[in-house]
Amino acid sequence: MADSPRLSREKTAMPRLPIVLCTIFFTDVPERESQKFGIRAVVDKSNAGAQFVGVVEDALNNKL
Repeated sequence: MADSPRLSREKTAMPRLPIVLCTIFFTDVPERESQKFGIRAVVDKSNAGAQFVGVVEDALNNKL
């Protein structure tokens, strides 16, 4: 888990690092916009338990 400044530095240092955003503001984060910042997927916190592990596995296996 990282805050925005740290995430930005890490993304620059490791550009292939897949980022999965888990947020309560799911509807406020357009998927197309988030991809501009290197975010591979956005997961709604209210459903994170059911989705998060699968989404992270897909991101690590380059399926996203």
